[in-house]
Amino acid sequence: MARDAGGNVHGYQFKEIQNPKKVVKKIFDNMKQLDESGADFKTFVVDTKGTLADHLALRTQQRLTDVYGNTNVQFIIRVEDGVLTIPPSGTFMPEGTL
Repeated sequence: MARDAGGNVHGYQFKEIQNPKKVVKKIFDNMKQLDESGADFKTFVVDTKGTLADHLALRTQQRLTDVYGNTNVQFIIRVEDGVLTIPPSGTFMPEGTL
């Protein structure tokens, strides 16, 4: 966890998931601690294989947007050719940058 200048607490969880097809399931399996952390901003960071196009086909962003709507847990999915941020306008770092 980290506290920003305004006193807000940012909580993070990091995972490396080799199989892009298992990203959403592994997030569900490991999200409880972050979800219950009490942090003002909760961010789950995943490093995985595949490309943005692969994750578009797997509906990763759409599925995690639904999770965000239910839990307010934000997501950073780092793939071989870019980064998915859910929601796109989220507050991911105390400084406001990735």
